[in-house]
Amino acid sequence: MTKIRRKLYSRGSSYETTIPMPILFDSNLKSKQDVVFEYDKTQDRWYLQIVERGKEPKKKLSKLSVNKDLREQLRRELEKNIKELLQEQMK
Repeated sequence: MTKIRRKLYSRGSSYETTIPMPILFDSNLKSKQDVVFEYDKTQDRWYLQIVERGKEPKKKLSKLSVNKDLREQLRRELEKNIKELLQEQMK
């Protein structure tokens, strides 16, 4: 399972965090977008959706956990990075 941990920091009277780039790979970063967060009390889960600014989000939001294809892509990239780091340390 891939985990992504982000720092939560205070900014004025609120708290903020950043959205990791791996989650944004499928997004068109040239257009203005909003990140919509939704909390489901019954399942005790957060959901998020990235939508073009001015458009309404879909009724069902994607799970905050990364979808299967993106999760696999992240796993491959992580394995590649680990191999490169290990090779550098062996030199």
